[in-house]
Amino acid sequence: MTDSMMKEAHDFETFDRNSDFRAMKFISRCMENTRIPFLVATCLGTVAMITTMVMCILHSRALDRRPICMLRSYYHGMLVFPMVWAICCWFALFCPLVAPLSELFMGQSEAYAIYIFLVIMYMLVSIEACKTKLEQSDPGQTSLRSEMENMGQTIMDAVHDYGPQKYFAVPPFGCCFKPCCWEHQITAKQLLWVSRLVKQYVILELFLNTFFMWAGLTFQPERAARIQNVAAYILKISGMMAVYGLFIMYKATHDLLHDWNTTRFRPRENSCLLTPGHPEELERIVVFWTTFASLMETVLLSHLIIRAFPAHEVADFPLKNLDLVELELRQIHERSLPSGLDSESSEDDEESK
Repeated sequence: MTDSMMKEAHDFETFDRNSDFRAMKFISRCMENTRIPFLVATCLGTVAMITTMVMCILHSRALDRRPICMLRSYYHGMLVFPMVWAICCWFALFCPLVAPLSELFMGQSEAYAIYIFLVIMYMLVSIEACKTKLEQSDPGQTSLRSEMENMGQTIMDAVHDYGPQKYFAVPPFGCCFKPCCWEHQITAKQLLWVSRLVKQYVILELFLNTFFMWAGLTFQPERAARIQNVAAYILKISGMMAVYGLFIMYKATHDLLHDWNTTRFRPRENSCLLTPGHPEELERIVVFWTTFASLMETVLLSHLIIRAFPAHEVADFPLKNLDLVELELRQIHERSLPSGLDSESSEDDEESK
């Protein structure tokens, strides 16, 4: 009975290609072969993870002492990014097999942070645009809340006050054709496309990262690698397009938001040589040290986010949801169309009803 059980265990380890990288066996191997580097990396990683969590929790408590408002909620949302990265990287240090799952959560948190950053930028632009409109109007003629009722037009007027600019000549794509760009006033339709550039990355990040895991666990290694390479290129291009949209928004609102501490940052694309379910020794080494480097970076990332979104900036401003602002921008765009196109669109809407 004992011999048969031992034979079955040996056969299972022979069949299981991941047996050497499961948590307990991986830690045992590291303690036997590379004790000092492993202990140094895991200890420093644990300190980095705890530091990141403490910094984010303290900042969250500082935000809780501010008035309850939409801006406070979205400032809280930005803290999800470094916390998820720190936790996922810390677990991946001790069990490399969770790296694909960590990639999934880290990618989604990155996409979520980029979207939240866009929402916060629209909120801050709304606040500054209304303040500018109040300063330019006669005292008592209008109020902050009345300007909020037509937020789309208020934003457009505030951005246009700074004159025509080369909005599309920004990184990472616009630098290549900067001489070909011309100065112009940004339109409502172009601001809507900025939002769409960011939102497409959020959607693709969710589905393609899930597809990575499914392909790695379903197909043969060679076919899974080919599929994942194609999907990875799509995701990289999608991420660069989202960053391009944020840089366009930054260009349009740089002068308007000069009094705010909102630091523009680009979350780093997380790349890994791992093929889920089919590990190789060299790939695991690369995964381990890449994860360690990412874990150490979360401390710096937390510091940057805390400085970019300080608690003292949070106040109960009358704000609109991004969807409502986009709806008003869409109405502005439709009113700017020629009368013929506008009437045709209205007729189509009536027919659809």
